[in-house]
Formats: sequence, structure tokens, C-alpha cells
Amino acid sequence: MNQKIRGYAQILKKDQFHLVTVNGHSYYIFRYQGKINGFKTVTILISYPKNAFHNNKTLKAFITTDISLCDEEIFQRYNCRWTIETFFRQNKMELNLDKYQIRSSRAIKRYLIITQLAYLYCISGICDNYTSFSKGLKIARNNSKKTLISWICDKSQEGFTKQEICSLLKVA
Repeated sequence: MNQKIRGYAQILKKDQFHLVTVNGHSYYIFRYQGKINGFKTVTILISYPKNAFHNNKTLKAFITTDISLCDEEIFQRYNCRWTIETFFRQNKMELNLDKYQIRSSRAIKRYLIITQLAYLYCISGICDNYTSFSKGLKIARNNSKKTLISWICDKSQEGFTKQEICSLLKVA
């Protein structure tokens, strides 16, 4: 295969695909097995949701070097991997952890523990029901701001000056 997947998928006919159901969702799948760009033999799955065949916006391609896997196994593995990818993307974007560069196994373990605790807190510890990470993070940030405002008001009522409060907050 020496062309872009999107272009290749467009020339394929519907009868070259087969229907696969994974986690209650059905997809049209085309399986290519062979060498690509000098790599060893790979399996590439080209897929469309059942109700959106040849819709470029819904096209997904999956590649694996484990050619022994059946189509359903490849889909299930990518489904699990997608959850992990989403978790790390949210850590980078929402928690601003994209600048960290850690190399030791101890630091990596600490990073994972902290991010998992933050994630768990945002989806379950912030309100009575489970919520999405983004909503939970927004609630947590708003609660943090409210707590800070309350603390500032309390210090003001205790007679602290604006300069003393700024000093306590280390913003002076």
C-alpha cells in the first residue's frame, strides 16, 4: 500500500467490506494485510460506522503489527487504548501537565498516581453523582475560587489589610 488511507478507502466498494459488531456498535470493515512503506507485515482495518459508509468524517483506520488478531480483537484493543489516550490528553490540556518531562520510574509512578487521583476526584469526589472529567474540573476550580474569596473576606473581617492578605498569599 503506497497511498493515503482516505483515498484508498474511497475506491473500495461496499461489497469489499464486512460488518462487525463491537460493544453494541456495528461497523463496515475492510482488512488489508501486507507491507507498508518498508515496514514488516501489518494489518490495517479501514472502518465506517454502519450508518455512515464512505463518509470521510467517520472514517477510522487502525493499524497493528500483530497480524494474528481478528478484527474484533483489534477494535477492542483500540477501544481500551482510546480511553487511556483521552485520559492523558485531558491531563495535558485540562491540568496543564504537558510541560512535564519525567524520566525515572519513580517519578513516572508519582505522576500517574497524582493524575489518577485528580481524575478520580473530578469525576466522583466533587459532586453527589459521577460526572465527566471536564465538568468535575470546572466545579473543582470554581469551588477553589469560592474558598479563596471566602478566606480573603474572613481575613479582611479579622482586620488584615490588603497588603497583609497579599503577603499571606505570596502575591505581594
